[in-house]
Amino acid sequence: MVMTREKLDIQRQANHKYQCPVRQRTDLACKLSYLCTTGRLNRGTSLRCFNKKGIRMKIKQTCLAVLVLSATVAQAQWYGEIGATPLSVKANVDGNTIKANPTMLGLVIGYEFHPNLALEGMAATNVDSDVIRFNGTDVPGTSLKVNRAYGVFIKPKIMLTPEWELFGRVGWVENKTTGQVGSYSITDKDHDVAYGLGLNYHFSKTSYGALSYNNFYDKDGVKTRGAMLSVGMKF
Repeated sequence: MVMTREKLDIQRQANHKYQCPVRQRTDLACKLSYLCTTGRLNRGTSLRCFNKKGIRMKIKQTCLAVLVLSATVAQAQWYGEIGATPLSVKANVDGNTIKANPTMLGLVIGYEFHPNLALEGMAATNVDSDVIRFNGTDVPGTSLKVNRAYGVFIKPKIMLTPEWELFGRVGWVENKTTGQVGSYSITDKDHDVAYGLGLNYHFSKTSYGALSYNNFYDKDGVKTRGAMLSVGMKF
């Protein structure tokens, strides 16, 4: 009995169960997937067109993903701020209140990896110590200063108008504080969770001013807070 070419093709496919009868061509991956799923190649089936359509869809999806990623990367940038922070350092000890208002000069370096989120590093040093007030009365021969402070923050933010931007900060700060009473000097170093809220005003696309109020330390009856006025530049 003479077998037709179509029957021979079917017989070959049966003998080679796990092989796809496809010649090596540019659309091989698509054809292999189609044939291994259906088990046969029907006459008139335009696998090349099927493959091209699939490729076009994948190209469009890939291009869209690249464009979104490129837009995000393009918006990501470094920025820096320098500013003064008058502090309020207040402690309650055995029913007595100790208070001082030293001033620090700080530097902030940030990386904006999303239009609404940035990561910041902060370092500050003392520029002006203040007399210690004990229960509201200045104590002669005393002073208090925050020698240094540094920390890291996550900074969520949102544009309210083309110029005004609202932001928050939450992170961690370590500080070193020194109190002087006559010839006696006492230094303490500690760290705590820090947070704050502020506003940026954009003068241009690369420069801005900022005002924020921050809680730098709140532990064991001691609170350190302050408003930071600064100017910033995007790189």
